[in-house]
Amino acid sequence: MKIIYAIAVVFFITVSGFGQSKKLTYGPYVETLINQGKLPAASRVGAGAGVGVNVKLLTGWSFTASAGYVCFKGNTTQKNVSGADYQVIPVRLGLEYKLPVPAVYVKIEGGTATTIGHYSGQGTKAIVTPGLGVHLKALDVEAKYETWVKENANSSIGVKAALSF
Repeated sequence: MKIIYAIAVVFFITVSGFGQSKKLTYGPYVETLINQGKLPAASRVGAGAGVGVNVKLLTGWSFTASAGYVCFKGNTTQKNVSGADYQVIPVRLGLEYKLPVPAVYVKIEGGTATTIGHYSGQGTKAIVTPGLGVHLKALDVEAKYETWVKENANSSIGVKAALSF
């Protein structure tokens, strides 16, 4: 939990330091993930939302940070009883590189996914997320492969759409 607070402090220092320049963009995002592993009693499709920031470093390179909420709805049993939702709070930091192809980039992110709700006893997992995306003016669309690791790995493929201001 201390790591999440430290990341939040770094995020706000970065935002306040670069807020008035053209080097900083930020905004909300939505994402859909298709689970490739085994989540306990949860559906294969999850949805999430959050906020992200992108700070331009060197030519073509940017630092990224994001925090959000992802939920895989619980499956309904044969007796029509809903299972518990699998919910996490992902916090990610990463690097983005703009490719020579116009508006296309590659990204690698790492961070933590803290399980909340019914499955909160599972604790915090490490996240590794490579992605390929495209910037279209104020819209950013990214295809990604996200892996959550603790004792065993759980992977998802997904699409993330973000607005940037």
